[in-house]
Amino acid sequence: MTTENKPLKAYRVTHREELKAKTVLAGTPEEAAKLAGYLIDDCHVEETEKYDRYLKGHGSQIMIKLSIRICPFQDAVCQLQDDLECPNRPDAPDITSWVKQATKAHLCEHVGDEITRKEWLGRYKWAKIDEIPPASTHH
Repeated sequence: MTTENKPLKAYRVTHREELKAKTVLAGTPEEAAKLAGYLIDDCHVEETEKYDRYLKGHGSQIMIKLSIRICPFQDAVCQLQDDLECPNRPDAPDITSWVKQATKAHLCEHVGDEITRKEWLGRYKWAKIDEIPPASTHH
């Protein structure tokens, strides 16, 4: 049986040295590692937590648990790439300059969707399986 005939599952692939995690849709753990750009021996692959949700009028939807990077200044997802440092992180030595920098951070262009308190505390959110981009990267 080829992987084209197998149902796709969401896998969280974490590189053992870099500790970067990616969520990918694949048929097997080996395929997930390859899609994430790693060799299977260089990473840890686990199937992500999921549940089947029924929405009236929309039918059944598979939801996947994704870890998220959170903006420290807003209750929202940070959409900045993993390998980039936040350009709005305050680093001023005195409190007056720090407050000015923190205020400016609220205008960040890397802010995504707002999140709930539960998502903020857990550092994850639930997403529909068809909303997962190919080899998406998460913290």
